[in-house]
Amino acid sequence: MIDGAAINVLDYGADPTNTTDSASAIQAALNATLSTGGTVYFPYGTYKVGTTLKISKHNQVIYGNNSAIVFTGTGYAIDSDLVGGTIFPQYLQMQDFYIAVSSAATGGIKYRFSYGWIKNVTVQIPTSGQTGWFIDSNGTGSYYNTFENCGVNGYTNGTTVVNQKGFSFESGSVAPNANVFIGGRISAVKLPWAIYGYRNLLLGVTVEGTADTGTVFTIGNTLFPLSTGYNQIVNPYLEGGPGTRVYNIASGYYNKLDNIFATSMAGGPASLDNGIGTTIMSEYGYKFPNVDRSTDPEFLDWYEEGTWTPTLSASGGGAATYTSRQGSYTQIGNRMYIQGYLLLSNVGTLSGNLTINIPLIAAVGVPQVSSINFSRATGITAAGSSVITAEIGMTATSMSLYGSTLGTGVFTALTAATLSNTTEIAFSGFYQV
Repeated sequence: MIDGAAINVLDYGADPTNTTDSASAIQAALNATLSTGGTVYFPYGTYKVGTTLKISKHNQVIYGNNSAIVFTGTGYAIDSDLVGGTIFPQYLQMQDFYIAVSSAATGGIKYRFSYGWIKNVTVQIPTSGQTGWFIDSNGTGSYYNTFENCGVNGYTNGTTVVNQKGFSFESGSVAPNANVFIGGRISAVKLPWAIYGYRNLLLGVTVEGTADTGTVFTIGNTLFPLSTGYNQIVNPYLEGGPGTRVYNIASGYYNKLDNIFATSMAGGPASLDNGIGTTIMSEYGYKFPNVDRSTDPEFLDWYEEGTWTPTLSASGGGAATYTSRQGSYTQIGNRMYIQGYLLLSNVGTLSGNLTINIPLIAAVGVPQVSSINFSRATGITAAGSSVITAEIGMTATSMSLYGSTLGTGVFTALTAATLSNTTEIAFSGFYQV
C-alpha cells in the first residue's frame, strides 16, 4: 500500500509491455512530483528505456512493484541532477526493480545520493565494460545510504568479460562514506566489489559464480591511499572458482573483514594485502593487523606464528655444518616465544664467542638474561659449561651464549672451542620485541 497521492507512470504514457520506449514518459512522471519530493509508482511490467532517467529532487519515493527496466541507451539507466544547481538529491527511496543493461560500457545506477534507502533492486550486466552500481562521490562522498537486498547479475559462465564491476565506489581523493549494504547477491561478475571511502559496512552479502581468475573484494586505490579506511565486511558468503581471491587490499587503513565463509575458491592465493592495519577473522581464526604494536599495555594487537632456522655464529667468524636445525616461534603482542634445536655435523671454522640468531629483533630495554632455557646441551667439552644460558641485549638480532659450573653462579662467554662435531643444543623461552 502507498500512503498519500502517488504518480502513476502509466498516466504519463509509459508502456509496461516492453514495446515502445518509455524514457520520456517516466521522466515526465519523475519531474511531476512536488519540488519537495513525492511518490512515483510503476505498475508491474517491463519498461523499455532508451535514455538515462534523471532524479533531480529531494525526498523522491519510487516503487517498482517488481517491474523491470530494460535499458538500451548509453551511460547509466538511472542517474541524478543537482537540485537547484548546488547539491545532489537526498533522501531517495527506491525499491522492487530489476534493471537490465544491454549495451557494452554502460551501467545500471550512477548513485550520487545521500541519506537514501534502496531495497530489492538488482542490476543485470551481461557483458564487458559494464558496472551495476557506481557509488559516486557527489563532490563530498555519497554518505549515510542503506542498501538492502540489492545485487548484480553478470555474465553467463563460459563468457569472457573484461572491466566488469558489480558495486564500484568512486576512487578519487573524495570517496563514498558511511554507507550500509545489507544482504544482496552478486552472481558471475568479473569484479564484484571495488570499495573505496571510509566506514562503509557490508553485512551478510553474497558473491557467487566468479568463475574466472579474479578478486571478490578490492579495497583501496594506490593513487589515493588516504581516501580509504575503516571499512568493514561482516559475514560474507563467497562462492567462487579456481584462482579467485577473497580480497585484494591495494591501500587504506584499518579495514576489517569478519567471519568470512569462502568455498570453491581453491587454486589461487587467498588474499593480497598492501594496506595498513587490516584485520581478518575467518572461520579458521583471526588475523591481526600488520602494523606497529600499540603502546597500550592492555591492547592486544599482534599475533603471529612462524619458523626460522637457528644458526650458530661466532665473534671471530667462520661457519659450522649441521645434521639438523629447526626453530619455531609464536608472537603474542610484544612477547616472542621461541623453540630451537641444532645438531652439528662439524664445528667447521667457527672461532670466538658464540651466538644463535633469533626470529625478530629484540626491543629496546634491559638485557634479558634468564628468559631462555636449554633443555639439552651435549657435546660441549669445556669445564664451566654444565649450565648454559643466553643473553639477548637491546635491539639484538641474536642471543649470546654463556656457560657456568653448577653452583658457582659465575657465567662466562661460551666459545667455539667448547664445541664438538656432535654438539646438540635444544632451547626454548621468550624475549621482548
